[in-house]
Amino acid sequence: MQRMERKVVIVGAGPVGLRLAGLLGKEGIPATLVEASSFPGGQMSALYPAKAMEDPPEFSGLSAKEAVDQLVKEAKGQEILFGTRVVSFEPDGGGYSVSLSNGKEIHADFLIMAIGKGIYRPRKLGLEGEGWARNILYKVKDPEMFRAKKVVILGGGNAAIDWARDLSSIASHIVLSHRRTEFRGDIHRLDEKSISILTPYAPTRIELEGKEVRALYLRETEGTNEQAIYGIDYLLVFYGIVSENPAFPLPSPRSIDFQGYLHDDVQETSRNLFVIGDCSLKDREEKRLLPGFREAAIVAGEIKRRLS
Repeated sequence: MQRMERKVVIVGAGPVGLRLAGLLGKEGIPATLVEASSFPGGQMSALYPAKAMEDPPEFSGLSAKEAVDQLVKEAKGQEILFGTRVVSFEPDGGGYSVSLSNGKEIHADFLIMAIGKGIYRPRKLGLEGEGWARNILYKVKDPEMFRAKKVVILGGGNAAIDWARDLSSIASHIVLSHRRTEFRGDIHRLDEKSISILTPYAPTRIELEGKEVRALYLRETEGTNEQAIYGIDYLLVFYGIVSENPAFPLPSPRSIDFQGYLHDDVQETSRNLFVIGDCSLKDREEKRLLPGFREAAIVAGEIKRRLS
């Protein structure tokens, strides 16, 4: 197995991992990011690249893609290994030995876990023919593709509501359908928008024309009524994500109040292991970027102090 020596290894090239890499770069500390996906930015890139950022304030007015591009620019000069997973790691001298899915091994003086909620994929409808349909989408790359189109959006969270609002000004018709009467997101954002809302209905079948959905059939979740939507140009599904746990166990304990510091296991274990971002919390479903960025700053400062 080929062995490489690295000062700092960051597992995850999501926004928090990128921010840490950028902060270390400013201090002249080289870092290698190991990213299982083929792109940086994590969920921001995968699920809502065109969504307008509202938090943290430094990204206000930017799309998620633009925010990720800014973070990548900050981390310029740092090494990123895309399409690579960490298979295992173990203490090795004063640092860690990290085994990768490409058959290589890295000895890292410092190891930082910034894997968010793990490797994930969009939650799908689970209907027959879904895999063939080219116009069923789980994220929005370019809003312009929906101009003058009939768009059906499925979901009850902020992603579904925000895109219904944003696309209503360019699409010819927007239908927003949710399986419950109450929405998880702020439905009041749709006030005065020309959007048809259909609740509580769940999809039961799609009808394809070639490789495109043209009709969607739904059934009332609290009754027996059925509805059909015809002439669909695009079907957007925002049912959230399905997380896949990493191949390795995260260090424990983690706490609900974790704000970015090192993992303290037992005295004989190396203490050059840090856990930051969403993966540092075990009891909270949602966590914004700002706490993760604060944790990255704390860890960057600690690594600089130890190397001084």
